[in-house]
Amino acid sequence: LTLGGNTDWRLPNVKELESLTDDTKYYPAIDTTFFPGVYASFYWSSTAFAYYPYYAWHVSFYSGNVEYGYKNYYGSYVRCVRGGQSGSFDYFCDDDNDGYIDSSIDGTCAGDGCVPSGCQTSPGDDCDDSNPAVYPGADDSQCDGIDNNCDGVADDGYVPTPTTCGVGVCESTGQLICVNGVTQDTCVPGTPQTEGPPSDPTCSDGKDNDCNGFTDALDPACIPIVSVTLVPNSTTVPRGGTLGYTVTVTNSTSTSQTFKYWTYVKLPNGTRYPPSGELFGPVSVTLTAEQTKSAHLSHKIPTSAPLGTYTYYGSVGPYPALWDSDSFNFTVTATLSPAGETRKGWELLENGLTK
Repeated sequence: LTLGGNTDWRLPNVKELESLTDDTKYYPAIDTTFFPGVYASFYWSSTAFAYYPYYAWHVSFYSGNVEYGYKNYYGSYVRCVRGGQSGSFDYFCDDDNDGYIDSSIDGTCAGDGCVPSGCQTSPGDDCDDSNPAVYPGADDSQCDGIDNNCDGVADDGYVPTPTTCGVGVCESTGQLICVNGVTQDTCVPGTPQTEGPPSDPTCSDGKDNDCNGFTDALDPACIPIVSVTLVPNSTTVPRGGTLGYTVTVTNSTSTSQTFKYWTYVKLPNGTRYPPSGELFGPVSVTLTAEQTKSAHLSHKIPTSAPLGTYTYYGSVGPYPALWDSDSFNFTVTATLSPAGETRKGWELLENGLTK
């Protein structure tokens, strides 16, 4: 402010401003003979409110009261003064040497020239002058519960980051957010579903349904108690010939297991044979803990068997419940073997499994 050829005008501190009031006057509370034209309203001082630096003290020349108010309230007037300050007054310094003056009072002194070097009589805008990392415009993106940039809100520069949690069908997404100075992950895993038993579709759907990190055949719930594999001697058999194959059964448990083994075929037209019951079995088999057993079995192929491709199925379990099954395709051709021999049924010629 330049006025009357002077440029050293300033805002009076609260004690200076209060000294102008006259307790014998009201509306306005000042001697208008010496101070004509005063509005019966509030006038700002340069003194910040120590408890909350976003407020400052102002004096009501309506009643003579001294009160505090929000600095951004523009309804108050100002009265500028110049020259040495009278009485005691507050000063503000840069205690943490970050280049920003404290918004809270650092001390009070009296008389001209008592203000320490580098300090000033008006509040600055450093909201924490004990921490050099805190000042207006500082980085406030870390989640530490501190208003690092002095805008009145802690951690307002923090940016949430995407997160994931859970495995399999339980996999989910969330964010790492900041709550009261502490990061929190909003990701919540889904609910595990049932996986298994081995014959259930959940053991062949390509999903980790029970969220244990294992899928289908690798999941313990999908590993059969006893497994079975079938390997044919040949995939082409003439009418009247012999269908031979090797069956291998494995006990994957640490205890002895007794179970049934049975077979059936699907004819070239897709129908099951026999329509009821089984082609072979069920026969009882016992395996000791972790034992594997292989055997060779063979069937007669009837001379009247339909030509085409068949599927042979072998199953294990507590019949009729299924633990595991395997299958292979074979084709019946028109050549008879041996010549002239007639075979009407699928008689079992060899059974090495129960021997």
